[in-house]
Amino acid sequence: MTTAAICLRVSTRHQAEDGFSLDDQRTNLTTLAAARGWDTTIYEDAGLSGESIEGRPGMVALLAAVGRSEHHAVLVVDESRLAREDLPAAIIRDRLRRASVTLVTPSGDRDLTDPAAVLVATILGANHAFEQKLRTAKTTAGLRSTARAGYWPGDPAPYGFRLTPDPDGTRHKVLTIVDNEAQLIRDAADMILDHGHTTWTAARTLNASGRLTRSGTPWHFRNLAFQLQKPHHTGTYTYNSSDGPITMGIPTILEQGRWDALQALIRRTPAAEAPQQVLSPLRLPPLRLRRLPLRRLPQRPRHPLLQMLPNSRPPRASRPLPPLPPPHRCRHPRNHRLDRGTQPAHQP
Repeated sequence: MTTAAICLRVSTRHQAEDGFSLDDQRTNLTTLAAARGWDTTIYEDAGLSGESIEGRPGMVALLAAVGRSEHHAVLVVDESRLAREDLPAAIIRDRLRRASVTLVTPSGDRDLTDPAAVLVATILGANHAFEQKLRTAKTTAGLRSTARAGYWPGDPAPYGFRLTPDPDGTRHKVLTIVDNEAQLIRDAADMILDHGHTTWTAARTLNASGRLTRSGTPWHFRNLAFQLQKPHHTGTYTYNSSDGPITMGIPTILEQGRWDALQALIRRTPAAEAPQQVLSPLRLPPLRLRRLPLRRLPQRPRHPLLQMLPNSRPPRASRPLPPLPPPHRCRHPRNHRLDRGTQPAHQP
């Protein structure tokens, strides 16, 4: 018995712009299938982009089920749920057409074996792809203009800072210093520069005093070195955009001179930060190889019935070797020379 497949997909980046979540899609499509009396199977890709088919386990499973003729219809809220780009959308529609599967949307059914329906589905899919690319271009341009104006472009706040509303009353966010995190960066730099610590001993000291990371886990010396090597602690943050890097000013945690000296110490001994881990406290003796004596395998016992027969054949070790064949000697007079350099006498 074939069933209808429900295809759900939403990207977390565009969930608010699309206007419907996974729950909304599931409710609308389940109601549509129930009105037609169809049993449904749900294939879901939560938080995955529709730019390709690979990396979407729900779509891969749906196409495999369609190839096994398990579904007669595929329900989506619109054609953009299949794929965002033209090429993967065309591949999916071709797979559905070969399996004689109908594409069902709230706006109408698409019989993909009908050229007119294929044209409508292709135009609608291209329109959704155009809208997506236009939205992405507008978002990227907005982030660039925000960074050029000196406001935070929208990424998570780095360690040592938090996002706060703009004091000027705009809708943008600005970075402000988190006192305890900034002080931890300064104390770690002081331990390395002024007291001869390494990042390993500094991380161990911070963990012993209960000063953990933002997530509440102990500091690892590589994680601490990664944070100390961030150049934005000197008061300058670089936003990397497609048009090139954009530099913006933020509050300062470390002075430029101390940060440069800190980088020189961290990069000077990268391999000596942590002690070498001892795998075993035991010291094994050197391995000595010796040749084992060859042992002759015991002779296999004969079958009880064979033991009743006379053993006319002696054991292999006691059997005499067969005689060697006599050497071949050519009897032709020309090759049978009695003396080197002389010819045999002529016989009349």
